[in-house]
Amino acid sequence: MKVLFLSVAYMPKRLTSDKQFMRDIIFRLPADVTCAVWTINDWPKMCVVEEREGRSVPVYGQARLLHSPSFDRQSVLSGDYTYKFHKPHSGARQHLEILATFYARLGQLKRVIKRENPDIIHLTDNWGAMGLALRAIAGHRPITLTKYSAALPTSRKRRYGAFMRACMLGLDKVLCFTDACREQLGALGISPDRLATVRWGINVPAPSSCDPSTIAAVRQRYGCTDGELLVVVAGQANRGRDGVTRAVAGTVGELSAAAGDVPMRIVVACKPDHWLPEYDSLRSDRVVVERGPSDFLDLLWAADVMFSPTFGRFKNRTTTPPLTWLEAMARNTPVITTPGYGVGETIIDGENGMIYDAQGELKDKIHQLIDPDYLQKMAHAARETIIQQHSVATLASQYVGVWTELLAGDASR
Repeated sequence: MKVLFLSVAYMPKRLTSDKQFMRDIIFRLPADVTCAVWTINDWPKMCVVEEREGRSVPVYGQARLLHSPSFDRQSVLSGDYTYKFHKPHSGARQHLEILATFYARLGQLKRVIKRENPDIIHLTDNWGAMGLALRAIAGHRPITLTKYSAALPTSRKRRYGAFMRACMLGLDKVLCFTDACREQLGALGISPDRLATVRWGINVPAPSSCDPSTIAAVRQRYGCTDGELLVVVAGQANRGRDGVTRAVAGTVGELSAAAGDVPMRIVVACKPDHWLPEYDSLRSDRVVVERGPSDFLDLLWAADVMFSPTFGRFKNRTTTPPLTWLEAMARNTPVITTPGYGVGETIIDGENGMIYDAQGELKDKIHQLIDPDYLQKMAHAARETIIQQHSVATLASQYVGVWTELLAGDASR
């Protein structure tokens, strides 16, 4: 089996979030599944071969319309570059740019399809209403799409539903990251037999990847003594400086108020490129706010829980568990969050994490964390959830299963 991945912003180096997930999937597929990638990003028009884990993957890149290439050929070939995603645009502009780029580069894509001759074409992003045009050059090949999330019913449901149905034309299967997303697309009129759930995930770290001495050193660095909880704060917010600032400040304030006299150290670890000067005002005797740290994953091993309420981020969309949740849970760190359509698919309240609705409820839940046996049981369950539901190795097999079924159905027609 050969799969051609069509992607926005795929790069042959470590990326973030869902982009890295699809890259991990490519390099975790069975040896009898070969791959190629066609992507729009900040490259000049060129093809490089990415070598990783014994697999060679040709990556065909070209510049996105209205964006000048940020890297020359030599920097791409050497890997000597730091990739930064485009400045956020409105959703309408984003879709129009991607769609326009697809049609402008359609001839290039047709030549790549002829050269690579894939059995399956998989879209890692929703490119917009281009399925019928892709179908015209793909021929009989099954076409699949990964869907991150879906909007919840609003007054604009009719328009959104029409838009989504247009985006799905010509596609054989839409693979949703959550059951909630799949159900919403079904409610919008997408045929259930064209929908499936294949979650997203991470490469699950081995327990030996962080030794006890490192964990002890991290806790000591934050002044966390025996009997104190070490809590990592990961604020979830919509885009925009004001939204992010309010979310982080609100998260810290809510947690501090609910904790009361529970012994606790709170760490707000911001990515260096997400740092804002306003965060300095959040520091206190029990709250540490820092830019980094470089050993963030070790911090997740050392932490007792992650506090990550969703606020308004998923108010109008299905909830796909953020990358920080998956990374924390894989390191025996349960997540405390708020309700959302899809949250309960990953976090089961009281078993592998906590979900609270009101401040008083949060206070009660934090006091439950004082029991070390309860906390340890929840930590173990959190890691098992990631191993069972969000392991890249498992999910790669599920992708192959969907593609194999589509090819079998195509052969029988």
